[in-house]
Amino acid sequence: MRGKNGILHGAYVPQEIKSEGLLKMDINQPLWEDVYIADLPDGKAPDWLGDESVHTGIRAAQEAINCKQDLLRCHAEHLNLCAWYRSEFTATKRACDLSSGVLVLFTMV
Repeated sequence: MRGKNGILHGAYVPQEIKSEGLLKMDINQPLWEDVYIADLPDGKAPDWLGDESVHTGIRAAQEAINCKQDLLRCHAEHLNLCAWYRSEFTATKRACDLSSGVLVLFTMV
């Protein structure tokens, strides 16, 4: 379509939107590109929009950030589970000791 119907040869043309999978909410679909040719300076798309290697780099950087956040969440969840297990173990041990008639103060390190 470049060069026809008043569209410049160097103008950014959005990707073709395919009908299969159109209704799934995938953020990487071209449907979400909200760019108008008139909004682009000199009709040239910025690298984040027109260069596929930049797209890939942005997605990779975002995935690395998300992975780091997931690791922090997993670490926090691990600490919470350890604290919960420690308190449950202590309570169970104390209940067992009390039920056997022996009172022992037990602390887990």
